[in-house]
Amino acid sequence: MPRHDPKLFESDEPPTGLRIPHVSASRRARSALNVLRRSQGRQVIVLGATSAQLSVAHVRRAAGYVAYSGEVRIGTVAHCPVYAALGCIEACPHDALVLDLHGADTRGMPVFVTRPESPVERQERILNHHAVAR
Repeated sequence: MPRHDPKLFESDEPPTGLRIPHVSASRRARSALNVLRRSQGRQVIVLGATSAQLSVAHVRRAAGYVAYSGEVRIGTVAHCPVYAALGCIEACPHDALVLDLHGADTRGMPVFVTRPESPVERQERILNHHAVAR
């Protein structure tokens, strides 16, 4: 896959032709995101190393968030924009990632991770997509 120079892209949209993995969320993650959104306002999700089998995803308030150089918006999950670094997207071997709830930190704040989509989740997503398209 060709390397992309982040300086060439003024917007936070990914470059044309870049294969972007589909990002969804487990029910637990959606529930936790909804609680955060109600208590703290709109959230933004920043994916870590998307090529790993399990990677921490950073979730924070969207107010004042500015994407780092090389980060692009790759989708939306539970009304939250999802960002990832171009290098992580290019290295991602997965067609789809799932945002999941791993537990809570010492302050009781939810800890989110990403993992590859399971075959069962993939089948469910495809069947749901076809049901909506009808």
